[in-house]
Amino acid sequence: MKNQKGIISTIILIIVALIILGYFHISFKSILMSPLVKSNLDYAWNLFVTGFNSFVSWIKSFLNI
Repeated sequence: MKNQKGIISTIILIIVALIILGYFHISFKSILMSPLVKSNLDYAWNLFVTGFNSFVSWIKSFLNI
């Protein structure tokens, strides 16, 4: 039950943040569609994928799979 409270709180926080952005006439979509932001998100995603693949390889070598 405690985990569900955390999820619900996070969803409510995201909704409130989007409402506040809208109040100040800031478009979340235009921020995400910016070429600079897209580039940064792509870079972060590639770092995550590379790190995850390295972690999986390390686990496989540790378990001798």
